[in-house]
Amino acid sequence: MDPSHFAWYVAAPADFVNGSGSKMSIAGQKGVMSIVYGAIVVAIIMVFVIQFRPNASQQTGSIKQQCVVTVRGRCIDPKEFWASYSLLVPRGVDESQLKKMGLRRHVMEGLVERVLLTQDAERLKLAISEEEINAEITKGRLRISLPQEHAVILSMNLNMMEPGVRLYSFEAQNGKGFDYKTYQRVIKQTTNRSEKEFKAMQREELIAERMRDLVRSRARVTDAEAFDAFVRERSTATLDYFRFRRAWFVAHYIDASPKVVEEWAAGHKEDLDKSWESYKKEFPPGCRTARHILVKLQSDTQPDGHPRAEAEELAAKALQRIKGGEDFAAVAADLSEDEGSAPRGGSLGCFLQEGKLVKSFEDAAFALKNPGDLAEKVETQFGLHIIQLEGILSTDPAKAEAEGRQLIAAEVMKAMKADELMAATAKEALSAAQGGKTLAQAVDEALIALEQKVRPKAKDDDKAKLAAASDKARPKLETTEPFGPEGRPFPDAARDTNVASIAFKLEKPGQVASDLVKLMDGYAIVQLKEKKAATREQFDQDRDAFVERLRRRKGDDMLAAYIARLRNQARTETLINEGFAKDPQKAPEGED
Repeated sequence: MDPSHFAWYVAAPADFVNGSGSKMSIAGQKGVMSIVYGAIVVAIIMVFVIQFRPNASQQTGSIKQQCVVTVRGRCIDPKEFWASYSLLVPRGVDESQLKKMGLRRHVMEGLVERVLLTQDAERLKLAISEEEINAEITKGRLRISLPQEHAVILSMNLNMMEPGVRLYSFEAQNGKGFDYKTYQRVIKQTTNRSEKEFKAMQREELIAERMRDLVRSRARVTDAEAFDAFVRERSTATLDYFRFRRAWFVAHYIDASPKVVEEWAAGHKEDLDKSWESYKKEFPPGCRTARHILVKLQSDTQPDGHPRAEAEELAAKALQRIKGGEDFAAVAADLSEDEGSAPRGGSLGCFLQEGKLVKSFEDAAFALKNPGDLAEKVETQFGLHIIQLEGILSTDPAKAEAEGRQLIAAEVMKAMKADELMAATAKEALSAAQGGKTLAQAVDEALIALEQKVRPKAKDDDKAKLAAASDKARPKLETTEPFGPEGRPFPDAARDTNVASIAFKLEKPGQVASDLVKLMDGYAIVQLKEKKAATREQFDQDRDAFVERLRRRKGDDMLAAYIARLRNQARTETLINEGFAKDPQKAPEGED
């Protein structure tokens, strides 16, 4: 408060009139004035206390006093934020899904970009007419800005027909086109905005979208640029390869008898203690360990499965191999179509009967009584399963922990020893192939050498070779389907391994990759079988569609760079209410 205002109250004339209109006595005047002055001073003090208390600058109380985001002085208040958020959210979506998606944060980032785009549109004197706004609303096309970087994937996850556009029907009940009252009701219920406020939002959204279109429209693609991109995208490669899987080496070359495991565990106590702490919750007393092989059945939800007759035939072949003496884990690694468990030899861990497994699977697994027992061709919605019981932990907690530790020790030991043998064998084969031997010859010789090393009594090369060749799960020559530079010829490749990139660096058929390809459960040696470059004739046939797709992609890249530049320029003038993003108040209801 201005000090001069305070002085005015103190110096005010003492000429007050009583109720009858006569002059009051001097003493009476002084008494009244003392009371009045006292009240005025108290009021003034309260004003100072309220206005100049600590944190007084933080706006509180009414929702309209808050800013969810502020960009160069433009405040987006919570009601405007919730209006955008409500337009985005499809009906029936669980709030926990939206939290996992980080939708509130994405809406805030989208609003920042909208403000930046509309502010730049002012510089360019770009505007939207009332007729254009009305035309979009009449069609039920309501816009919400999403951050450019995530717009496509967010729109897909939110069931939007196109990025940043939510479709609504404002049609009259008689089906005769746009109904104004329906529009007013839907907008009020959905966004809690008046018609005027909602139109102002949509005006900004349309201006922002026009700016996006303007930036994208500057993208140009030359014929030479398009052809080069076409060749890169449409060229194909085919690989020959040998796959070395951990489960096969475990089954054939690792002695996992209790005595061997105990001896190994004694020398790795510290490592095993750490492993046990990580996995002990997965070994409750009374749980059972099992493995399975899955052959997928074709269905509406699983189109990549096999027709029933084919699936039953594949399951029968797997069962025949197991009953013929092959290790279950090796067959599972070779044939199972369960991407999660196949690399671990079909291992399901240790589970209790608590309804966490599919019922038919669970019933079959718990009907098995003795280690080694099989459940044949158990059907679930996923396909046909073959299940093998490995063991059942004691119900006594102390004994169960000891048994669990033994299982963990066995798994860690098998994996470590198998990986050592597998890597050494694969590297030996790779070196021989790079030295001029055929891929098949190089692998055969490396496996025979491994057989002689692990089983020194088998010194007869022919017998060793015959024994290795008779094992159906043994690494064998395979060939990929043709794939492009963005393809995934090995779905089980390690996350940091780009097999397509490795393949397209190979120049001539017969050339072997310089290093092993890492898989989730082992290694592969790859050799280029064929590489076909896309032709000019193929490009000419698909030119228009390809050029347009390339132009859109280039336009999106230009838009992303443009928005990044705007955001960088405004970074010191952009504020985001982090508290609101993490734990915001609920959307307001019922009143503006």
